[in-house]
Amino acid sequence: MNLNEPNGHKIQDDSDDEEPKSLKKHPSEVAITEEAYQEGEDPIPRMKKELFQLRTQMQTMKNDHERELKSMQKRLNALLAVHEKKSVKKRLRRATYTIKTLTGHTAGISAVQSNGKIAMTTGGDKVINVWDLETGKCLQTLSGHTSGVCCLFFDDRHVISGSWDKTIRIWDRKTSEVRTLKAHVNGIRCLQVDGNVMISGAADKIIFVWNLETAQCELILKGHEGGVYCLEFHGNQLVSGSADKTIKVWDLESGRCTKTLRGHMEDVYCLKFKKEILISGSGDKTLRLWDIRSGDCLKVLIHPEPVYTCHLGDNFIITGCGDPAIRIWDLTSGECLRIIRSHSDGIYSLQLVGNQIITGSVDKSVRVFEFADDYE
Repeated sequence: MNLNEPNGHKIQDDSDDEEPKSLKKHPSEVAITEEAYQEGEDPIPRMKKELFQLRTQMQTMKNDHERELKSMQKRLNALLAVHEKKSVKKRLRRATYTIKTLTGHTAGISAVQSNGKIAMTTGGDKVINVWDLETGKCLQTLSGHTSGVCCLFFDDRHVISGSWDKTIRIWDRKTSEVRTLKAHVNGIRCLQVDGNVMISGAADKIIFVWNLETAQCELILKGHEGGVYCLEFHGNQLVSGSADKTIKVWDLESGRCTKTLRGHMEDVYCLKFKKEILISGSGDKTLRLWDIRSGDCLKVLIHPEPVYTCHLGDNFIITGCGDPAIRIWDLTSGECLRIIRSHSDGIYSLQLVGNQIITGSVDKSVRVFEFADDYE
């Protein structure tokens, strides 16, 4: 009898048993493993490398997608900016307005200031008139100067004025107390106030920096060779325009002149800032646009008469000069968009507040142009 086949049944060798399904490997895993081992290498580093490459490809795709989105957003913003600019130009050209005339001064107007509700005006008649802009009525008259008043500032606390009588007068709006500052030896032509700091410029060629609380002069700026006609703050700097035909930039910490801009052929009468763009008006019948960082003149706008006053908006410029008209200009192209005539003589001062342009003229009147749109 064959011992390997008891009872006629064949005894199977365990080594020939089929591998359990739970222990079977996926064909790709077997192929990778067998290939790796045939090549004599560990498969794990190669799998990590492939995974890294896949992640890198996915990150690259993500970055490309984000760049494309940013590019699309940039193009959209540019289109919107162009549309907004065209819209503003169109509105400036066609905007309707009403005119209100404030009468009461007996001499030419040299300065106007407004907060949208009240306006203060002054000039050769030595007084400051306070106006209700809604009714057009004069609410109050401040007097005390002995010569014409050239410049004016007011806020919730003070009314400040500078005069040809060489004095600065400060009215306290709550107590009605009046302080008189005397330091200049010639007429006060311009004032700027920022918080507790007041700066005055005069025909004596000197700029004084004052502490409003103590009424003391804390710094004197010398360098102009002609009278100082206009001042503008620019951060911790001061910019001044003069009868010496130059514009100077001053460091208010050190009192040092850091830059001198040359280009005007006559007195510089007005200055305005918007970010890094400076505009200046002059007796040479031009308004110049400057890059304050480089000191380069970017553009020259020609006028028929000396430019005495100006305003710089986001997309436009408003000017007043020796003829009885205000002009509105496109900031980028330098195109004159509109000329509005109402006064009978030159315009020496203007201010834009909301939808109102307020002008003061040699013809002794103040005009309030109220537009349908708000431009500031």
